[in-house]
Amino acid sequence: MIQRLTDKYIDDVIKIWLNENLNAHDFIDKDYFIKNYDIVREMLPKAEVYICKENKNVIGFIGIDNGYIAGLFVSDKYKRKGIGSNLIGFAKDKYEKLSLHVFKENNNALNFYLKHGFKIISKEINEDTNHYEYLMEYKKDLT
Repeated sequence: MIQRLTDKYIDDVIKIWLNENLNAHDFIDKDYFIKNYDIVREMLPKAEVYICKENKNVIGFIGIDNGYIAGLFVSDKYKRKGIGSNLIGFAKDKYEKLSLHVFKENNNALNFYLKHGFKIISKEINEDTNHYEYLMEYKKDLT
């Protein structure tokens, strides 16, 4: 079940955000994510965030800003069960065009987005981390 984030689930979402960033980005100093924890937590209630729940537990979420996917995260024990695909499908239903950034070293995410029809548009350096990331884009086929 996918629904809009409410204050009740912010703690669950921020835990997933931190844990999965640390797991997926072991090539980036963990202090980068720890330093951004409070900023992200403060932004969550103001953002367009959708959560996926199983029973009463948040198992994944997607944050979108005018078609830009600011983040898509699935709790580790629910990965490879279609949760990420459901969230990206939800976003594709809402927007004709989506874009996002993926770190070059994050092969799992890169392959996930390629599988879901995203194309690499450019490669650029992330000035905060000094790691390369790809700008990726998806456009709905309207024919």
